[in-house]
Amino acid sequence: MKKLLFVIMAVVVLMTACHVRGSKDVKTERFENNVAYFQDQNTGAVFAIVAIKKPTGTMEEGIGMAYIPKAEVTPEIKKQIKNYKEW
Repeated sequence: MKKLLFVIMAVVVLMTACHVRGSKDVKTERFENNVAYFQDQNTGAVFAIVAIKKPTGTMEEGIGMAYIPKAEVTPEIKKQIKNYKEW
């Protein structure tokens, strides 16, 4: 199931990569409570995912995924990952 989620996320990111617009004044505080974490069962790598949707239009939607290095995986992140294993 997690592999399927990873593949879907990768496809979505690749399909929307051409339409990404950056901004200099991004306020990230509003996304901090909407981040989900998961661990790849095969490699032990940890990733963070955030989905963004503004009610004002479809152009303001996005999914972000980021790899989290092992040294930066905090105890708080470990608590949020179901069946977290040390690698």
